[in-house]
Amino acid sequence: MSSSLRAQSGGISVARLEVVAELATLINTTFDLDEIFRTAILKLPRVLTVRRASVALVTEDRTQYAIHTLYDRERGGFVTERGRFPIAAGLTGQAIVSGHAVRVDDFEGRPDLKGANEGLISVIAIPLRMEGRVIGALTLGAPGGEVFDQEDFELTRIIGRHVETALYYSQLLATISYQRDELADAHDAIKVEHRRLEALIDATDSAVAMVQKGRVVFANHAFARLTSMAREDLVGSTMDSVYEKLAPMLKDNSAIAAEREALAGTRPLRDRVELVVPQRATFQRTVAPLLDNRGVVLGHTVMYRDVTLEADAGAAKDEFVSVVSHELRTPLTSIKTSLSLLARGAAGPVPEAMGELLDIGLRNLDRLIRMVEDLLDLAKIERGTEDAAAQALNAETVTQCALQTVNGLAVARRIRIVHHGDASSIDVVADGDRLEQVLVNVLSNAIKFSPEKGTVALRWRLTDGWAECVVSDDGPGIPDDQLERIFDKFRQIGSASTRQHEGAGLGLAISRRLVEAFGGKIWAESEPGRGARFIVRLRLAS
Repeated sequence: MSSSLRAQSGGISVARLEVVAELATLINTTFDLDEIFRTAILKLPRVLTVRRASVALVTEDRTQYAIHTLYDRERGGFVTERGRFPIAAGLTGQAIVSGHAVRVDDFEGRPDLKGANEGLISVIAIPLRMEGRVIGALTLGAPGGEVFDQEDFELTRIIGRHVETALYYSQLLATISYQRDELADAHDAIKVEHRRLEALIDATDSAVAMVQKGRVVFANHAFARLTSMAREDLVGSTMDSVYEKLAPMLKDNSAIAAEREALAGTRPLRDRVELVVPQRATFQRTVAPLLDNRGVVLGHTVMYRDVTLEADAGAAKDEFVSVVSHELRTPLTSIKTSLSLLARGAAGPVPEAMGELLDIGLRNLDRLIRMVEDLLDLAKIERGTEDAAAQALNAETVTQCALQTVNGLAVARRIRIVHHGDASSIDVVADGDRLEQVLVNVLSNAIKFSPEKGTVALRWRLTDGWAECVVSDDGPGIPDDQLERIFDKFRQIGSASTRQHEGAGLGLAISRRLVEAFGGKIWAESEPGRGARFIVRLRLAS
């Protein structure tokens, strides 16, 4: 310590406390490292005789340290030539590598930095830490003839702690600024993507709305036109107010109940609805849940797509198929009768080769007749002229009839049918012949798609006040995107499957329409490669 400072020893402690307090205040008011380091170094002469002072920071690869701020009284103050040094170079490097404060009173020093006639010098080097790791050092050098004492050493350590705090706050601010910029960029990207998505949805002809907690949070112009509401009034409105607009337009108001149920759950809805106001139109309606990565429902997408032309074309095609099928049934029956008579020898003895050909013809004729009957059944169901009468039926009785019907097919394909439990205590509401047809269709489908020597299982169960018949197989399963489509007309899974298995793809379509006519539901569940399950849900007879 210099003699002038020693003479003022009575005021040193107060001055040092003032310097420490000023540094603490500075750190709390600015995060600019340059300003903090320079101000701290400039305050040192008030309490220490300092010829040279520096703050060094370790490089990212920790092989060097760089001088961040350098003060040299003999060179006029702060020096811009900072430089880099090997991590262990000098007393600064020793403090960084060892992690301990260093105080040397007889340091030789670098010749290019020593003042005129300056010999050995006194140096203090304090390691600077952040989160337990040394990231730099504060180094002070006394002028020639001066020696730092223990009190100077402790003060320098206190100042070092303040520099560490400044570094921590600076890094924290940099992290916050970086995260803020990242969030801002991400927010801007989301806004751009949101606008792009809105533009794409607006460009489509389909009416699309996003619904959250019963309110419309987004709707395109087509949805506004469909509901006859202004778009600005539509967004934010409840679905109840939307249904008030839609109800008078619908041919069947029960379509609204189905949509409400879909919006309240996670099962998608895909059906067709007819509008009669302002003009007749048919819409393909889709209600699908929006789920996060945990499966939590975020909202629902509601879409109405105008398929009037498709529906009209489909109706014309169905009518044509119905007429053709009806016209084919009589001649096909006549041909079968004639072939059967020939096979029984009505026209004379039948050679063995001819008998085989007649058997092949009769089998294929039976397939053709069944297809025609299916087409006629489907046409009657879709026109609403099916005369099936729903009544209370015993589930076990109908099940046994269906099992007897498919037994021959199961034996031919070497499939084992397992009937779990006894459903004699379960009575359901359905038409007996038509329910048997549904069970035969589902069982036949399971048998056809099961591997040889496979197993098809059937069981009845009671679930939430409904009776459910579950038919499962150990076949290849059904892809997720096909679970609904397999109930469409003429639909089977993939072209290869269509070639391998007999049938026109009408059985499940007929089954769904019949079950819905009974007031029930039918659907499929599957894990590809692990078989499929078909569930037929029916009302319980009171």
